[in-house]
Amino acid sequence: MKNDEVVQLLQHYRHDLMNRLQVIKGYASMKKTDHVNEKLNELIDDFNEERKLMSLNTPNFLLWLLQFNSFYENIRMTYKIHIENRCLIHLDNQLMKKSKTVVKTIESFGEHTELYTIHLELKKVSGEIHLYYIINGYFKDEKQLIMELNKNGKYIGKEGMDNQLILQLEIPNIKR
Repeated sequence: MKNDEVVQLLQHYRHDLMNRLQVIKGYASMKKTDHVNEKLNELIDDFNEERKLMSLNTPNFLLWLLQFNSFYENIRMTYKIHIENRCLIHLDNQLMKKSKTVVKTIESFGEHTELYTIHLELKKVSGEIHLYYIINGYFKDEKQLIMELNKNGKYIGKEGMDNQLILQLEIPNIKR
């Protein structure tokens, strides 16, 4: 990563943090302590997720995730890490490549005026790393999208009433 890219990442990160703190300050000034507590808990939860992400020791995947929302205009991503203190550096490029492929597929089937959200969950299951992508948004050709996603992982269904697709990718946790 080049110096100017690091500076851009830090600027974006700081901007997002300041926005969140200003919302908390606004609630505090209106004496809405329940909202202040809720937003502070969200912020703390997000920092805990970042800590878990950093503990995976996957620098390329980490930087890609941290910068994700500034790369895409109509796709937002959140994540939850269910793996603690596990060095996955040997899977770094696979995690990033597979995730980029899923996002590229969503982008190619999506509408430019639609906002898509992806919630990524990372888990260890029976020695394998499982990535779950919970995708929300409207797709005109959902059947074709599912067929394309199945080329990279396993479509495991829909949940709820709000156009939510769930895709599972498995990566063997084999050190090379």
